[in-house]
Amino acid sequence: ADSVLFLARVAVTPAELGLEAAHSRIGHQYVLDPDVRLDPDPTAAAVVLTDADVPEMLALVELAKPGPFRPRTIEMGSYYGVRDGDRLVAMAGERMRLDEWCEVSAVCTHPDARRRGLAALLTATVARGIRARGQQPFLNVAAGNESACALYEKLGFRHRADLTFGALNGSV
Repeated sequence: ADSVLFLARVAVTPAELGLEAAHSRIGHQYVLDPDVRLDPDPTAAAVVLTDADVPEMLALVELAKPGPFRPRTIEMGSYYGVRDGDRLVAMAGERMRLDEWCEVSAVCTHPDARRRGLAALLTATVARGIRARGQQPFLNVAAGNESACALYEKLGFRHRADLTFGALNGSV
């Protein structure tokens, strides 16, 4: 049988709120299959990141461009990193939390440290922590980032939906 879904929202444009569209892009949302068993000890090389690490985290995000990450994003959840000597070369953490869901976020690796399994290690570390709290890990990735999509699928994440991500500029 055919179904009809009715939606209602307040018809307010960004301009009416004093905002302007900064950018918009298509992405994919993945969820970790509940039956997937993560590797036994993914935290071996991962260290907990703190407020003191934020300048290095921001520099890595600027270089690797995993998506939005601001100076206070670290306050949204646990973040882990891998260091090569004293240099932060990879990181991942938690961002959005929605009831039983928690987002794996800011998965990124310095170009000089890629292809060493660091993104997989950190994604598994974060996902393990989310599961330990009884929440379901999910993540978002930009369309066209095929290597990230392949990595997440190899770890046991499955494609859930395509999304449009946008950002607005202005003061509210």
